[in-house]
Amino acid sequence: MVDAKPSKEDRHKVDIKLGKQSKVEEQRNVDAKSAEEPPK
Repeated sequence: MVDAKPSKEDRHKVDIKLGKQSKVEEQRNVDAKSAEEPPK
């Protein structure tokens, strides 16, 4: 895992590279954010 927060472009590249596994991780991050702040 990379410690530094990647930019959106980099995250997208990682998404493409890792495929579904990255999508699952991304969803977990979205869920965690939703718990902290209300959705827009």
